[in-house]
Amino acid sequence: MTQKKRMGKDPFEQLEWIQDSRDPNIEKNLASKVQTENTSQEKASKTSIEINNNQQEQILSLLNELNDKLKSFEKQEKEVAQLREEISALKKQLEHDMMLIKNPWMIWFPWAIFKK
Repeated sequence: MTQKKRMGKDPFEQLEWIQDSRDPNIEKNLASKVQTENTSQEKASKTSIEINNNQQEQILSLLNELNDKLKSFEKQEKEVAQLREEISALKKQLEHDMMLIKNPWMIWFPWAIFKK
């Protein structure tokens, strides 16, 4: 009730009373808080940018690593396919040689191979 009596009915008087009653250091405190918040936000944004850059660098290095592994895997696949072809050719040659060992007369009569 005492505040209402002091403030009066005029809103401008009320505003003057509020301005007179506040602490003079509030403006300084508010300005420092705003400045502190701004600097902390700037630091946070710089930190997040740095984190994003670090994450991008890590992701890029991991992608390069995966690409290298993929290339080596593809190279190994080609080598395996080539080795399989060589093995199948050697197997055929071995089967032929084994047949000739079992039946040496086929060397002199090769048409007998087709009869079996």
